[in-house]
Amino acid sequence: MIADTPRVIVDRTFKLGENPLWDAKRGVLFLTDIDAGELWRYDPKTVKAECFYTGPKVGGFTLQRDGNLAIFRVDDIALLNPDNPPNVRTIAEFHDPDAARFNDVQALPDGSVYAGTIAATPGSGGLYHVGTDLTIRPLFKGTDVSNGMAVFDEGRTLLWTCSTSNRIVRFNRDPKTNDLTSGLDLYQATPDEGTPDGLTRDIEGRIWSARWEGSAVIVHAPDGKVIERLPVPTERVTSACFGGPDLSTLYITTSEGPIYEARTKTSGFEEPISGLGL
Repeated sequence: MIADTPRVIVDRTFKLGENPLWDAKRGVLFLTDIDAGELWRYDPKTVKAECFYTGPKVGGFTLQRDGNLAIFRVDDIALLNPDNPPNVRTIAEFHDPDAARFNDVQALPDGSVYAGTIAATPGSGGLYHVGTDLTIRPLFKGTDVSNGMAVFDEGRTLLWTCSTSNRIVRFNRDPKTNDLTSGLDLYQATPDEGTPDGLTRDIEGRIWSARWEGSAVIVHAPDGKVIERLPVPTERVTSACFGGPDLSTLYITTSEGPIYEARTKTSGFEEPISGLGL
């Protein structure tokens, strides 16, 4: 087994726990409870979790170069200092009739961000690029739920999850323009394994994909082949990320369940940091 059995670290029923993100400088895990309109912080040193934001739903967020969080909400992008959480400042409005709200986001090496959406009408969701100058442009639409992403190969490749069609898609990415081309299916999930949701990668190139209504994190080889199934005792597993001092702890979020961790025999990467408006 590549990972130990997951154990509960935050024994609380989250409505829709999502977007786990490890902050190496602070040594804490951040996550959003989307449907509760909350942001949470878990400190493994003290084994304590606290809610530090309540407000409009946060579909996803990134760490900024200045230590703030860039939070992607229903109709805006805002900055929040997690060490001084009452101060929230909108830096970009977002009004697209095709989008109900933002969902999973991915910071990029140049400081910009890919931001997915939940569709307002069937098939109207998609993926957007948010430049460091806060220009927001659509890249493509055609999904109900744009979900987990990862950028690798020196920024030349993007993995993107379409939960609507149960696919993990591999795109070629132009690091200079952030444009995407040649989207090819890396993996097509079967109904019995649950819906692909959030994902992360390890240093071996393996893909760790959460399964909504699948009670598991599925580990894929770089070519998409299933290597292992990590059972999670909550049906709706939403996302996963690597964290801890050596980036070898897998943190797992769920809907209608707690937060888990699993020690692994591998490690992940520090995620890129955004520079929106900086």
